[in-house]
Amino acid sequence: MNKNLVLAVAKRDLRSWFGNPASYVFVLLFAAVSCGVLMYSDAFFTNNLANLDTLNFTGAFPTFAAIAAVFVAAATMGMWSSERANGTQELLFTLPATDFELQLGKFVAYVAIYTAALAFTLVLPLVLMWLGNPDWGQLFANYVGYWLLGVMLVSVTTIGSQLTNSATISFLLSLLLGAAVLGLGGLFELLGLTKFAHIGPIGQFREFARGMLPASGFLLFGGLTATFFQ
Repeated sequence: MNKNLVLAVAKRDLRSWFGNPASYVFVLLFAAVSCGVLMYSDAFFTNNLANLDTLNFTGAFPTFAAIAAVFVAAATMGMWSSERANGTQELLFTLPATDFELQLGKFVAYVAIYTAALAFTLVLPLVLMWLGNPDWGQLFANYVGYWLLGVMLVSVTTIGSQLTNSATISFLLSLLLGAAVLGLGGLFELLGLTKFAHIGPIGQFREFARGMLPASGFLLFGGLTATFFQ
């Protein structure tokens, strides 16, 4: 594998994405929505605990997972669709690189974009520190779960961008695919296999939210990322 080519493709996509001023607004919006949702719920104050539970455990579908699914789908919608729409895909494939290297370069770029957006939400632990005495071990596990979830979603939503040259359709397809993968645990419940519901992405996400670093979670998110990347 030619690492220089992979990095060159990644840098190209990063320059393109962050070259648009709207992208910075989008990243800040991701952090602002996360902060707003955390403290909007009455439970944040009635629980009287300095943690991220209102982001992690609200309803059957954790709020942060929904926010991340929308953000990642919107961020990656132009990964390949814009290349075809602008006629640059053919130029990209003239590079002395394999399809795997090109795909990996783009994947690295969008993982970096998600990581940068997630870094802006680190204001949340600072707010919690100001309001009380948070459990830093739990917060660390929370952010490990946030990052693994986002990386998996980047891999999943890549498929949506590969299927069309329309950014809008790519966004919708990516969002549907992301929601479908996140809902795997719910599918087990519908089939009556409630004992297996916890092995789905949301079930493992909640393990990280509780402050755990389960090997099963790393395996699941890593396995799904590798599967959809192919």
